[in-house]
Amino acid sequence: EREMMKKSNKFLVDRIKELNEEDFAEIISEATHKKAPVDDLEDTEPVSIQELQEQINHHHKTWGKMDGLSSGYKSLDHMIKGLKPGEVTLIAGQTSAGKSALAANIAVNISKQAPVLFISLEMTTTELGSRMMYINGGQLDDLYMLFQKRYDLNYRQFKPLIKRSLEMTDGKIKLVVLDYLQYLGRTMDNDEMARMSKSMKETAMELNVPIIVITQIRKGASGKYRMKLTDIEIEDLMGTASIGYDCDIALLVSRRDTEDIPRDDKIYVKILKNRSRGLIYTDNIVELDWDKTRIIEPWYEN
Repeated sequence: EREMMKKSNKFLVDRIKELNEEDFAEIISEATHKKAPVDDLEDTEPVSIQELQEQINHHHKTWGKMDGLSSGYKSLDHMIKGLKPGEVTLIAGQTSAGKSALAANIAVNISKQAPVLFISLEMTTTELGSRMMYINGGQLDDLYMLFQKRYDLNYRQFKPLIKRSLEMTDGKIKLVVLDYLQYLGRTMDNDEMARMSKSMKETAMELNVPIIVITQIRKGASGKYRMKLTDIEIEDLMGTASIGYDCDIALLVSRRDTEDIPRDDKIYVKILKNRSRGLIYTDNIVELDWDKTRIIEPWYEN
């Protein structure tokens, strides 16, 4: 029995030596995640409602009003009331539906006033920058946009990257975009995907920044998408149900209209979820004009 234990230990040691630094760090992180340190309990003391008076007053006064970062589209802002610090917004859709384009257009709109961190794991930064140049009328000089240098990121590197970006901009990052979620979770089971989703929400709250995350919708049993815009709901997001639970806003993007007819000149945005703001199910679709990857809002009057 003792000899068998020696052989088992040697086998484990040999396997550990074969691991690279990143894989080893991930295993250690998984092990430590299972049990929270006792020291963390010091930060779990309750807080009285009076101590939160100022924040509560602000929330009460702005209920139902525009109280977040403007997306640059008045019709969309009217429905979601802006992108608020600490919140996660999902942009979902089928392949080539315009998910990345909508996120890029919003990022361009915001980066004209404040720094934006755009993390793209699907496109090279050169390709993404070229699209943003087209969106911005052939100009880059007026955009305050940051990209990540590496493409082999995992979700545990997401928070440190945002922290570093905040340090580089003296805390002025106003929006973070991740394109897209499934690139981080391709080899994950549902439990790991749920931890990643929870981690992103916690990161948004801790660092007090709004985060946009692009995600896919799942295919049906036939291997095809539920194509009709009006039929798709938050339960159709790809991955664990935690993704839908953890987000604050969920938007569905489609290049097909409500009659399921493809449109070359339009893009439609359906609000699937709108936490703390209310959702009007009979009027929850925004129609915008589409010019290649540039998204333009028709004349809008609130």
